[in-house]
Amino acid sequence: MWTFYIQNEELVLNKRKKKIFRAIHDMFLMVTEFINYSEQIIRAARYIGQGLMITLSHANRLPVTIQYPYEKIISSERFRGRIHFEFDKCIACEVCVRVCPIDLPIVDWKLETDIRKKRLLNYSIDFGICIFCGNCIEYCPTNCLSMTEEYELSTYDRHELNYNLIALGRLPHALVLSAFLFSIGIYGLITSRNMVRALMCLELILNAVNINLVTFSDFFDRRQLKGNIFSIFVIAVAAAEAAIGPAIVSSIYRNRKSTRINQSNLLNK
Repeated sequence: MWTFYIQNEELVLNKRKKKIFRAIHDMFLMVTEFINYSEQIIRAARYIGQGLMITLSHANRLPVTIQYPYEKIISSERFRGRIHFEFDKCIACEVCVRVCPIDLPIVDWKLETDIRKKRLLNYSIDFGICIFCGNCIEYCPTNCLSMTEEYELSTYDRHELNYNLIALGRLPHALVLSAFLFSIGIYGLITSRNMVRALMCLELILNAVNINLVTFSDFFDRRQLKGNIFSIFVIAVAAAEAAIGPAIVSSIYRNRKSTRINQSNLLNK
């Protein structure tokens, strides 16, 4: 009987030990889960804080996005935009074609046997194929090619991206001046009812035409034209200006006052 009692005591002690070990194990598991949960809370709070710091750091910054096309981006100095071509500087050496990775520039030239030099006929670049690597600009011996800040090359027809020598060149300043004078002359001629003012506006229009003729002569071979055609045009414009000059003087000094357009028939008397 004592043996049975001792065995029961051992079983009770073993059960109590197992319960204690199980309780300690469960406690360690709970502590471990609590630590892991706390670490996750701290990590989540840190990530949220980092996101808020980045968001708050942009509060005092200028806006990055722009409302295109109402606002235009300011390009950097080394931005590779549309290529600008200067016809007068090109010597048709075709260096740009040789250094181009895709052999893109098309150069048409003619050999002048009398002077033993090449004469450029046409120059074109297809911006639908161009990779804007800048090799042609870097190796051009006469610096007739340069990168611009123009980036608006979108079009509905891919063939419109093939720019010839006229499209590659910028509008000369003389043509801008001519357009300005022509616009002033047209506006004054339409709106003014004063004879003197109308004649002066007409002379501004003729001066604008004269500037255009001289400017467009640079796009052609001067040796071939020899200046005859454009000289005739310039002389004709000068003759028209010479005819307008006396008309202005006569209209001013006829009655010692400005003549109205509706009274222009008085000049015939």
